[in-house]
Amino acid sequence: MQQLSESIEKHGVLQPITVRQLNGHYVIVMGERRYRASKLAGKKTVPCIVRTYDNNDVLEVQIIENLQRQDVEPTEEAEAIAYLSEKYAPTEIAKRLGRTDNFIRQRLKLAGLIDGFKHFVRDGEMTISLGAKIKYLGL
Repeated sequence: MQQLSESIEKHGVLQPITVRQLNGHYVIVMGERRYRASKLAGKKTVPCIVRTYDNNDVLEVQIIENLQRQDVEPTEEAEAIAYLSEKYAPTEIAKRLGRTDNFIRQRLKLAGLIDGFKHFVRDGEMTISLGAKIKYLGL
């Protein structure tokens, strides 16, 4: 957060946050980290885009935005993709995230691992591909 704050202090917010109106107030849909870093940098205002979202769409939009970050932990990514798979086919998820079908299928297998194996992946004791193979074998 400190690094982002310093960047915002020096260069400003390069990508506006996205908000929606709810009960007479504005609520952040995308850009919570940019908002917090801006406040930390002493900014009084933050550029934003106002959009209309149904309540059901907000979580989906937030998941997609978070998955497009570079620092998402693989098992968190897998759980988020599994959530999206309740509504979309793997091919559609791949298009929405700009990923390959194989990437999405691998993460879906990873999401189905038991927690102990997920822990190994999180700690770097097991590769993502090995985790997916274990799930494929039904272990």
